[in-house]
Amino acid sequence: MKVVEMKIDDVKPYENNPRNNEQAVQGVANSIQQFGWQQPIVVDKENIIIVGHTRYKAAQKLGLKVVPVVVAELSEEKAKAYRLADNKTNEAAEWNFDKLQDELIEIINIDMSDFGFDVDNIINDLQESNGDSDNEAKQGLKEKFIFTPTSVLDSRCGDWQKRKRMWFDIGIKSDGSRETMKTSGSLSGTTPCYYIYKNKTEQKIGYKISNKEFEEKYLSKFINKSSKIAHTNTGGILSVFDPVLCELMYTWFSFDGAKIIDPFAGGSVRGIVASIMGQNYTGIDIRQSQINENNKQKNEILSDEYKKPVWICGDSVNIKNLAPDQYDFIFSCPPYFDLEIYSDNEKDLSNMCYDDFLKSYRKIINDAVSMLKDDRFACFVVGDIRNKKCGGFIRGFVPDTIKAFEDAGAHFYNEIILLTCAGSLPLRVGRQFQSSRKIGKQHQNILVFYKGNPKNIKKKTMVM
Repeated sequence: MKVVEMKIDDVKPYENNPRNNEQAVQGVANSIQQFGWQQPIVVDKENIIIVGHTRYKAAQKLGLKVVPVVVAELSEEKAKAYRLADNKTNEAAEWNFDKLQDELIEIINIDMSDFGFDVDNIINDLQESNGDSDNEAKQGLKEKFIFTPTSVLDSRCGDWQKRKRMWFDIGIKSDGSRETMKTSGSLSGTTPCYYIYKNKTEQKIGYKISNKEFEEKYLSKFINKSSKIAHTNTGGILSVFDPVLCELMYTWFSFDGAKIIDPFAGGSVRGIVASIMGQNYTGIDIRQSQINENNKQKNEILSDEYKKPVWICGDSVNIKNLAPDQYDFIFSCPPYFDLEIYSDNEKDLSNMCYDDFLKSYRKIINDAVSMLKDDRFACFVVGDIRNKKCGGFIRGFVPDTIKAFEDAGAHFYNEIILLTCAGSLPLRVGRQFQSSRKIGKQHQNILVFYKGNPKNIKKKTMVM
């Protein structure tokens, strides 16, 4: 077989080609770019394509002037037969699912979605085509794990937001007992579309107004009554733990009936989701008003068929005395130092200087890990914070958390980035970046730790 180079303008598509190949052109173009031209186009003596129409179109798409070809010495009838046979034999091929999975796992630095491999749905697609009767093997990644277990989770996507609304529709609230919290920010900085609403109002009334006047007289008219956004009395937005993230962490790193300890309970989300998922949740919070509100929601949402979550009022520095037991999973979202001030209690970590905060924080983590059974996971949702008193430099709360767990005997096992909705961030970040070069933060860090021998993970994995 002799491969020669031919000007692409001299290559002629077969006018009666019975194969529709438009959907494959981009994938083949990606393959040529990634791996080079490894398979020539086959043409007849008149330079009419016998095999390789998709490669020809891919070359056109890439703007190539010259393509490799093989000139086949075939009669017209044999050329027609070869053209059909080549396309038909491709239809007959089937995937060996196990071998395909093994191959894809080994490919780390090349994005196989460029060549038509949909990672989220590949298990379902391939198993259906193979007719595999194993029900568990037929489960797609999304069905088996809810979302694909990768190092980046996107809470902005439609599927995530739809699932989040389903959780909130059962009655979980974010604002109970928390309106007196002190938070950084203002209504203008935390209300989505704030300035769009303000501009509309000013156009309607015919003159400019202050933010204060807008908030007192007009803003409420623009807020959807069913909105899940809530604010403190000082204007800061009330954070609420994402129930979908909660569901994922319980599914990926815990198991049915597990005993969960949460040293920084805050609102009701983690406890209610745990209960609905059949787990035994114990949370500790320093504010009795928060405990009362959580219990109120628990009784409104959960029927007697559920193992209801338990919330204990107290300082988690005394976690061993407050909730003495052995647990299967540590799951919490600690206070981000002084980003939110939860109470006036001097023992509240959010009221301490950072050195004292870190000392108490480390003790809580150490004691919680000592209460965690061997061969179990722990998960903290955290984020780096800026030092307000020192020019806005980042304190490094994430590495401080990792160090605390490692010193307590838990190994750093996974880091996941949670992408969060932008809200009003695009409106604020321009001015912020122009004056200080501080980027707008739109993610949280999910840190996963493991206590025990990693060889036992497969034996005791909860989700496999």
